Amino acid sequence: MTSLPIQYHLEVYESSWMNTPVVAWQSDSPFPTLSVGEHFQHHAIKGWHRRPADNQTFQISEIEHVFWKITDSRIGHKLMVLVRIVDVKPQTVSARSPTYFSPSAS
Repeated sequence: MTSLPIQYHLEVYESSWMNTPVVAWQSDSPFPTLSVGEHFQHHAIKGWHRRPADNQTFQISEIEHVFWKITDSRIGHKLMVLVRIVDVKPQTVSARSPTYFSPSAS
């Protein structure tokens, strides 16, 4: 069996998998590890259905992985992240929170 390169995808959904992803990125390198329960800082991303208030943030509530073969040239790995708004103490929301993933939004 021939080894194929992997194309990575990350999609972030707000509140429901039924919504269109708020943001989607594609990369030839893996995205950082994300875990349920971590905070997902939203400040650099536009397009949220509802932005958190000052005493709130997004928290990762579910993660799904999808794998598929892209013709005979690559393997696709999609990481789908579902976030929900939760209340937090204002001092816990910062660039030093457990997950501060803020690439330039596309």
